Amino acid sequence: MSENEQKKIETKLGSNVPKIQSRVSGKMWKVAKKATNRSTLPKTLKSSFEKRQVQRLAQQVTKQLEREMKQTKDEETKARKDAIIQKKKLKQERERLEILQAKMSAKQKMRLKRKELKARAHAKH
Repeated sequence: MSENEQKKIETKLGSNVPKIQSRVSGKMWKVAKKATNRSTLPKTLKSSFEKRQVQRLAQQVTKQLEREMKQTKDEETKARKDAIIQKKKLKQERERLEILQAKMSAKQKMRLKRKELKARAHAKH
């Protein structure tokens, strides 16, 4: 694919389209894809290799966008779940502290009652 055709693809699909290079991922034994002889297909179904490559690139771009959208959606739902869990933990802690406070105030009341009873007993004598 020439640079001119690559530029046409980039303008159609956006600037984030990866360029097709001669080697795949730096591995010298892997060559770039070439057009295969599709003589068994009828003429109506045949499309040029460049056209199919453009379609393939467009599909890759859309799949990447879908993955990103799904990832952001998953992150949002995870954040919501974490917030709910955090609220529940805070509520449980508050309830635990209230129960503890009630116990402590009951003990304090009992101590005050005992003091009053002792004071009354001493006052009688």
